[in-house]
Amino acid sequence: MEVLRHLGGVSAAVSAASPPLDHWRSFVYCQSMTGHVLGEVDHFPGQAQPYLEGVSPEPVTHLSQNRLLPLLLERANQAGYSKAVPSGVLWNRKAVAIQPIEASPAAPATLGSSSSSIGGGSGGGRGPGLVLTVKNTEGHVGVESIRAEFVVAADGANSGIRRMHEIPMEGAAAMQQLINVHFRSPRLAQQLLAGPGRRPGMLYFVFNREVVSVIVAHDFRTGEFVAQIPFFPPLQKPKDFTKEVCAAQLSAAAGPGFDAAAAAEAGAPNASAGGGPTEPSWLTSDPQFEILEVRPWTMSAQVARSFAASGGRVLLAGDAAHRFPPAGGFGMNTGIQDAHNLAWKLAAVIKGLAAPSLLESYQAERRPVALANTALSVANWREATRVPEALGLHPAAAAALSSASVAAPLPAFLQKQLLETGLAAGRSLAAAALPLRRRAIRQILESGESLRLQFPREDLGFRYTPGSGAAVLEEDAEAEVSASPPSAAAAAGAGGGRGAAFVPSSAPGYRLPHVWLELARTGERVSTLDLIELGGLHMTLFSSHEPANGTSSSSSSGDGADDADGGDGRNPWAEAAEQLRAEGWPLAVVKIVTSDARGGTGGGGSSDGSSGGSGRGGGVVRAVDSGGAWRRLQNNACSPVVLVRPDGHVAWRALRLPQGGGGGGREDGGRAAVRQACRERLEGALQSLGWLQGGSGGTGGGG
Repeated sequence: MEVLRHLGGVSAAVSAASPPLDHWRSFVYCQSMTGHVLGEVDHFPGQAQPYLEGVSPEPVTHLSQNRLLPLLLERANQAGYSKAVPSGVLWNRKAVAIQPIEASPAAPATLGSSSSSIGGGSGGGRGPGLVLTVKNTEGHVGVESIRAEFVVAADGANSGIRRMHEIPMEGAAAMQQLINVHFRSPRLAQQLLAGPGRRPGMLYFVFNREVVSVIVAHDFRTGEFVAQIPFFPPLQKPKDFTKEVCAAQLSAAAGPGFDAAAAAEAGAPNASAGGGPTEPSWLTSDPQFEILEVRPWTMSAQVARSFAASGGRVLLAGDAAHRFPPAGGFGMNTGIQDAHNLAWKLAAVIKGLAAPSLLESYQAERRPVALANTALSVANWREATRVPEALGLHPAAAAALSSASVAAPLPAFLQKQLLETGLAAGRSLAAAALPLRRRAIRQILESGESLRLQFPREDLGFRYTPGSGAAVLEEDAEAEVSASPPSAAAAAGAGGGRGAAFVPSSAPGYRLPHVWLELARTGERVSTLDLIELGGLHMTLFSSHEPANGTSSSSSSGDGADDADGGDGRNPWAEAAEQLRAEGWPLAVVKIVTSDARGGTGGGGSSDGSSGGSGRGGGVVRAVDSGGAWRRLQNNACSPVVLVRPDGHVAWRALRLPQGGGGGGREDGGRAAVRQACRERLEGALQSLGWLQGGSGGTGGGG
């Protein structure tokens, strides 16, 4: 959501489209969705809204992918991105070949019936680029060729582009096979939301004699659900799950309470009312389940060995680069983070703001996060199996039964019958054992050992580790570490204890902590995260400023560094940054002052944005820490100056001023020397990170 916040209001649109929290705050463990409840876990205890106070300006939301994608497309159309090339967005296309363009002044030969170009030449200095050949999947004859500097392969878990480049996936290829049934049932939604025994939830874990399934309630307002039903190939095949079979499974998952309610509403006899059995609801003229799609999928836990090919011109992102179990929702979140990490780097290289080597940091940063999230998703899946295992429904036992059935010296139809008889027996035994297992289930749910919903430490606290090829630098050599940030493994969820608290840190590699500030000129309330994007593609320096005659930094160097703030709120780091910005470096400055300095000139220099206006555009902005949150964070893990990338991750920081050289006279107390030392450190950091002086966006523009 923080990523979408920077896309012109998309996060607000997502929040508006998401169901209210009370519809999805809980996971329900039950014999059927309208029947006996084994237990329930509220993942927002005591909360009326899905916000993590003090952690993020954005809420946790629950919106299905088929609802999110149209919002993203609408925003792209509004911004004109879809018109960036003459052909616009090409729908229903599949890549069939990628070839390098020969380094010659002539245009490449057209490989199909038409051609178009994406990108602006070779601004990145990496040669002439690629030709991507695509075909129309709607049956049209012919192919098209697209010339591009880079290709981002976000073509899904079965990525054809990844296979073209023979990039292997590493990890567990098939943890489980499932059938996804996407269906709509407004009547079931209404009964769960407002009927007897009201029990709305995001997930329903259903265990009974007829079916074991997880039902995802996407939106009760439209009655949209997805059922995940295990199946066991090769004896069971996707074609076995006809819409009629799936409807029967859904009816069993919904439970007799739903069938009875539906039958009563229709005036039909039903068993619970003393009449004869009703026909399954999917056979009636008014179907209870509108089945939209049935498709098989394989639960994997894999990460691509490489995220790049063709000399770094082809880059994998999203499911093409990693595929996880769905437990925890890390698939889409990790993919969005991939795109966020990659987009600014591609833009900076193509626009000539950064060296092509910057793109090499994409794999160095994102692959470790993908590996950590893979491990976490597997751990989450194992947490999700604790309740069925307490009932005697072990996934490993079902897999062993499937293997034994395949190996049995029997005809195929008898092997399949053996498998299905064994699975039915397991479900029946589990149902019979329920009265004896309720206490164990309750203990699992009350202890917090079942599947979780919120992962703030893993979603927000992952780190791009300095020195690993990441576009992140170690802290200034003279820095004093005031608080130890969580380890990279812990922050990414690979250690540090299950459910450990999220601890914000401004150490290099972490996401800039969220703090509410006020723009000095207008009083507008903004997050620190909102001040990263000041109208251009650039780095942002956050500097801290004390009020006039405030406490200066604590140092005993005796070279003037003690008094470098001069008691007037000026910060040599910010002054150095403004100099570099004026010389063409892609750099913006945010000066954070305490509330005591609201009426003064505590920022030193520009007061609230060099371009005037609201104080939020322009390259130098002054913001007020009226509540003291930034100052309190500074005492723990923040610093007098942090350099932040366009994606909101800290690239470098210094926790104190450098030792001044020999350039300061008595008249300025050594301030010029300190400012020069700050300039050298900051300029060196920008160069080390791959940024170039005098690029097209060097003064905060360049999009």
